[in-house]
Amino acid sequence: MKRGALVLTLFVALLALACGFGGTTAALWVTQPAAPGASASINFEVRDGDNAAKVADRLQAVGLIRNAQLFKLLAKYRHLDTGIETGTYELTPGMTMDAIIAKLQTGKPDDVAYGIAEGERVLQYPFRLRKLLPKFNSDNFIKIVTTGKFLDGTAVSSQYWYVMPPQPKAAFALEGYLYPDTYRFLKTDDETVVIKRMLDEFGEQLCPGPAGGKPDAYIHDQAQCKAHAVTVGPNKLNLFTALEQKYFVPSVAKNDTEALYDALILGSIAMREIPSLNDAKDIQGITDVYYNRYLHILGKVPSDLGLNLGADPTVQYARDTEAKLGLDGAYWAALDDSGGNIAPTNAYNTYTQEGLPPGPISSPGWDVLKAAAYPNPDGSTKFFYFLNEVCKGNATHYAANADDFEALKAQYLDPAKCPKS
Repeated sequence: MKRGALVLTLFVALLALACGFGGTTAALWVTQPAAPGASASINFEVRDGDNAAKVADRLQAVGLIRNAQLFKLLAKYRHLDTGIETGTYELTPGMTMDAIIAKLQTGKPDDVAYGIAEGERVLQYPFRLRKLLPKFNSDNFIKIVTTGKFLDGTAVSSQYWYVMPPQPKAAFALEGYLYPDTYRFLKTDDETVVIKRMLDEFGEQLCPGPAGGKPDAYIHDQAQCKAHAVTVGPNKLNLFTALEQKYFVPSVAKNDTEALYDALILGSIAMREIPSLNDAKDIQGITDVYYNRYLHILGKVPSDLGLNLGADPTVQYARDTEAKLGLDGAYWAALDDSGGNIAPTNAYNTYTQEGLPPGPISSPGWDVLKAAAYPNPDGSTKFFYFLNEVCKGNATHYAANADDFEALKAQYLDPAKCPKS
């Protein structure tokens, strides 16, 4: 008998004593696969903070090993905790414990990381994805996000109740719904898998699954999602209760999906205006301004504004949509003229078109979306204007009317008036 095999045999005997069962049983469970000959792969995820013990329990739960306790002891013997890398691994029940440990310890994950920045539009997603995932098809991705239908013709909104059906004049049916986050995709994943993962993640933000369970446990059942929704605002209000309070306006939003869509539109605009996502006051303040404008447009509050939202990012969106920039296009470039003079007939231009744009213009981060779901919580914010000063770290200033806003512009937008350092 070779020395390595002898050492493992002796180790198995010690395992048997430690676990309280016979050495023959222990030897079989260590040296034989959970399902000899099985070749169907299982995508097993090693998560941040996982140790060998947590991995062992989940390996047994999904049928990749027979006994988690034996695996933990063998993993300790093999020093697995010193060489485990976060990611997704393709494993099969036909692999022995030793083979699984070797793959986790010395192999590389079978997936790639992809991060989506908050505030991007869906046309910016495929640029890197097509380079990372060999089976990712950019044309198919754009077709799905534009039409709101999967490649087999199934409507996305029929599988994801919180997604609105395609809206008239909206450039992309899924704009705003593909949640910005860092994902790990298998190299075999295609555009449909990518989109579903992002839609699932959006739902998991709305109503996270139970601790230690499936994060998507509630997302496909509207009643369950509402019952387990996250809370928003200083009083920790159920997100859907907040949406009902703020967006259930007759003839505008009549149900949760419509209310969420309006909040997503406002959040997507505010997302492009907030100087720093580390500033909670700006997140809430700028979102509140756009919500107040929204209420004014609906005739709910008085203001000296017209019936236009007047948001520069919507003009950028309109301009770039009409320009048909490529997947590597320079989106969100600064405006070179007043908003009313750029893509003036486009439905997204909120300087020339009344009301909200026909859909979101970006994917807002979660803090921004929460602020948009429950804007102006106590109704005390009366501001309809804001600006970011040019002098001091883009500090944001707010005004209730046009005269006060002009005074702010004179004070904070003239570089010549900045204090000398």
